[in-house]
Order: sequence, then structure tokens, then C-alpha cells
Amino acid sequence: MSVRDNFEKRVGEQFREATKDHVMTVLREDGLYRHVRFAKPGTGFYHFDLITWPGYLAISGDMDGHIFRRLEDMFQFFAGDRQINPVYWSEKLCTDRGRRGVKEYDEEIFHETVADHIKDYEDEFPGLAAAVQEQVFDEDYGDEDYARQLLQDFKHEGFEFTDVWEWDFTYYSHHFLWCCYAIQWGVKTYREAESAAPKAVADAA
Repeated sequence: MSVRDNFEKRVGEQFREATKDHVMTVLREDGLYRHVRFAKPGTGFYHFDLITWPGYLAISGDMDGHIFRRLEDMFQFFAGDRQINPVYWSEKLCTDRGRRGVKEYDEEIFHETVADHIKDYEDEFPGLAAAVQEQVFDEDYGDEDYARQLLQDFKHEGFEFTDVWEWDFTYYSHHFLWCCYAIQWGVKTYREAESAAPKAVADAA
């Protein structure tokens, strides 16, 4: 499993643990105009609201806020049990400004990317892995610009990294992934309650 996949899985597990006692409260329901809150009774920790109007869905709460635009009914867009799709969903954020901050530099992705890259050259350049360990991985590469500079300055027996400023060492932030899980789960919870309501009325009759 890649670093990106593992990170996404961990965020999903954290979301499920943080929201296991959440209860849904419908604050407004007027066609496509909805305001639905999810929170553990008596506390606001990890609460979030889903608000829709024709063509839009907004999420707000403890873990950031975003506005998405795609279908007339955005609950339909996020419905289903499929795996979250942060790549596609981030493209539906309303503005370029809204897309800023949804991705961030990740040291694990940097390490994985560099380690995978040099595998193709280790036979041609003996000692390459050890040199990368000493000159790159043993350094503090917590800052993205400095990490790229480490690669730019690296030299070993004629080997050099090229085009390192074009490499992508980012992935979707913890908060954005959390919001993706929240939207999907919130829409599913709302739909399940909606479909159960007519049956409850029929049973009572």
C-alpha cells in the first residue's frame, strides 16, 4: 500500500472513531435547501454541518469548511458507498481559492518518491542508496523547499536528480480528507433516514 493510500485509510479510521456517537439533526429541509447537523449530543467536538442549495454543497465545522459545485442536487453527487475520491471531488470546489490548502507537503511521500526513483539506477551506480541515505534521508527534510534543494545538490559517481522542482511530494490534507469522509457518511446517513421514514409511517398505520 502506498503512503497516499495508507494515509487516506488512517484518516478514514480516525473519522469513524471520532463520529461513532454522532447524531443527525435536520435543521432545515425544503427541497434542495437543506441544513443537516451531525454531532455527539452534549458536545461540539468534531461536529459538522452539511448545507445544500441548488447546485451547491457546503460543509463546515471543527475540521475546516469547503463549498462544492456540480449537480443540481449535491447529495446525489456524493451518494453511495464507493471509496472517497479526493482527486475528482477537489475539482468540484467552487474556486481556485477554495482549492488552496487542500493539498500539503508530506515527508513520507517525499521519502517514498525518492526511494522508488533510485531503484532503477542502483545497478548502474553502486552505493547510490547509501549515498541518498546519507545526503538526503539523514537530513531534516521537513521543509519542502529544503527537501527539493537536497535533491538538487545531490551528486554521487555521476548520478544527479533532474527536474526535481517538478516532482509532486504533496497529498490531500488530513482536514480535506476528513471532510470527504464526513460528506459521504453524512449523505448516506441522511438518505437512510429518508428511506426509512415512509416505512415507519406504514408500520404505524
